[in-house]
Amino acid sequence: MNCPKCNAVNNQDARFCGSCGYDLQSAPQENINNEEVEEILEVDEPAQPEMQQPIMQETQVEQPVMQQPVMEQPTMQPVNQQYNQIPQQPGLNPQNKPKKSKAPLIIIGALVAVAAIIVCVILLLNLNPSEEKLEKDKIDAIFNPEQLIKVKKDDKYGFIDTEGNVKISTKYEYATDFKGKYAVVRSEVETDGLTKTVYQIIDNKGKVQKEAKTKIEYIEENDSWIIDEELYNNKMKKISPEGVRVDHKEDKYYLWVNSKENTGGLMNEKGKQIYTYNFKSGETSIYVTIPSIDESQKERYCVVNVERKYGVINCDTGVVVREMAEERISSNTDNIFTVKDSSYDFKEKFYVQNDKVMYSTTNEEMSVYYYPGYLSLRDGTVTDWRDRYSYFDLKTGEVVKEQPSSTDEDDKEDEEDLNSWEKETNNKYFTCSDGYGLMNNDVITLPCQWDSLEYLDLDLYKYLKANKKDYIYGKNDGKWYLIDLAQKKAIVEFNTSYLTKREQTTFIYYTDDASDTRKVYNLLSNKSLSIDKDKTLTVNSNYITVKDTEANSLKYYNTDLKMIYEGDI
Repeated sequence: MNCPKCNAVNNQDARFCGSCGYDLQSAPQENINNEEVEEILEVDEPAQPEMQQPIMQETQVEQPVMQQPVMEQPTMQPVNQQYNQIPQQPGLNPQNKPKKSKAPLIIIGALVAVAAIIVCVILLLNLNPSEEKLEKDKIDAIFNPEQLIKVKKDDKYGFIDTEGNVKISTKYEYATDFKGKYAVVRSEVETDGLTKTVYQIIDNKGKVQKEAKTKIEYIEENDSWIIDEELYNNKMKKISPEGVRVDHKEDKYYLWVNSKENTGGLMNEKGKQIYTYNFKSGETSIYVTIPSIDESQKERYCVVNVERKYGVINCDTGVVVREMAEERISSNTDNIFTVKDSSYDFKEKFYVQNDKVMYSTTNEEMSVYYYPGYLSLRDGTVTDWRDRYSYFDLKTGEVVKEQPSSTDEDDKEDEEDLNSWEKETNNKYFTCSDGYGLMNNDVITLPCQWDSLEYLDLDLYKYLKANKKDYIYGKNDGKWYLIDLAQKKAIVEFNTSYLTKREQTTFIYYTDDASDTRKVYNLLSNKSLSIDKDKTLTVNSNYITVKDTEANSLKYYNTDLKMIYEGDI
């Protein structure tokens, strides 16, 4: 022990200083070893903000999730109490308590930070789902076997589940099947002695999501809705700009008009106005022609028409390729266009690629056809048929007499685009003397022994494949078969020469040649049902109905082909 007066070293239990005689027991304890105390504080004090900083940062990233754990962190309070006291040396601490380790705090902080990052990633994935997830959700919504089923009873419509339990009572004047998460219903409402027709969109709980004054339209191609000329996505969020009236054109394209700003144009399925036209005096409407194109073409170009003026734009970006003018432009498909003057006399043919005119001719007798890599040109004015054909090479920009040869890459791309099912599965037909077979690269999937093979609709194939069912149709000796590609053999025989297949349903049906009865088969449940030929069969996405006119009865069957409800016709 050091004497506070002369700093001489004494024994720990000495009463008086051996050098100056100072009463060591009367010395104030808080002044002993003060230099060591200050040194310990300088080392340990920064540990508190060091631990708090990453927690605060993570809390800012995901405050709703992380705020509560930080506030209730059990190790934070003892740490703060420790730093509010003066640390003692082990020999001077009456309780001889060791200093607490910082390791648990570091571990907890790291775990909190990792948890915050994981939560943020999950939120970002949900806010920005991948194209694959969006496609899967769309396909699942189409074929969902548990979707509520529309029924009719006592001349009113309602909905049941797939076991026949009434989920939404039969109270509507009219109803549609569910489209994804929603259905449209019509009610007659009396207000002040007047009967008013009301159209509403309801969810699967029967709760009204939207009510329309004039029109409701479901756009199946991209799972969206037009309600009173406004565009909504599949979550009932309005995505068209304020003040804009929308009309579906086709596929993912919409026409729009803003009467207040006197503008109109083309909009995509996300509500983005990709092309805007400013109306002149007397102009009130706009029209757009969406041409069909070859699968190998990466761009699509549209004809825009306002009054007697026409132009050409990129359908997806709105880039103007040909300015609006009083010349009539029509599409010949494959981004080939014909121009006529104001008197409707021929003026020009041209082909568009990469947002520019690649080829143009004023020869009215010139026929232009698109092929991957080149245009085939047939000049009807040439008398010798051997000289009528020439070719415009889309790579070099030159007109040549010999047909350009495609590269191996072009052939591969063209081949992949020939059939979407083949592209999805890597399977392709091959032929032999015994008929047709299927091959995956160099491996034979099906032996070459079938009179005919037929692919399933691609969306249906993807849905069934996700449910561990890998199917294709095959025909032999006048009968159709359901072939399991995983087992490489037929699993069901349909005694018929003709199968009726419908898009967006897992049901198929046919007339049995032996019994002359109608049969229904479900590809998901692998169940079948025989139906009298005098009954009327209606096939829907996840259910069928059988109508008996004489009995005024309508029976409902689910995908297991089990009767679940009997209603009115």
